Amino acid sequence: MRIDHTNKAVFVSTPYCGTHTIYDWLNRHFVVERPSYKQFHLAVLPKGHDDYFIWTVTRNPYSRAISGWGHKLVTDKTGDGNSAPRDQAGSIGTFRTYATHMEWVSKKPPHQMHGPQTLFLSTMPHIDMALRLESLSEEIKRLPFWSDNLKPPSHIYKMPTLKPWQQYYDEATADCIHDQFRPDFEAYGYDRDSWRLP
Repeated sequence: MRIDHTNKAVFVSTPYCGTHTIYDWLNRHFVVERPSYKQFHLAVLPKGHDDYFIWTVTRNPYSRAISGWGHKLVTDKTGDGNSAPRDQAGSIGTFRTYATHMEWVSKKPPHQMHGPQTLFLSTMPHIDMALRLESLSEEIKRLPFWSDNLKPPSHIYKMPTLKPWQQYYDEATADCIHDQFRPDFEAYGYDRDSWRLP
């Protein structure tokens, strides 16, 4: 979360939705406050900000699931809180395994961040605008404090070891992710068949 008191705006980040990109953009163009240094993602609005403009960034749930799996694959958090490199032979397993167990994983602390965005954001009093990561360079211009002297953010954090996310899907894995993230598909208008390659 980042709070911009000048524009009375709050950006609520959700995991695997371009957080590094937005934080970098906000830090370069605005004076923002980080309300918690213990939590990278925070979905509890500090007191006294109910009248602020609250915005977030959404992502196609299929793409987001791949990002979550890739992150755990590369730097999974172990029991002692340290990052440990993993590969497909490790405990995280293949994306098929991850997708199949997604519902169980997303309910286990601290892995709720792998669950639906709508669930993660449900603690917020309101969300005034949700921008799509897939078209962020244009969507960002919808913000009420956008001005022409700003440049749209550039995606600065990617998982270079992963293939295009659509290549990980088939009917079975798509069904698993769609069932788990159905609230996000409905709330943000993503297509059930968007996993299919053109």
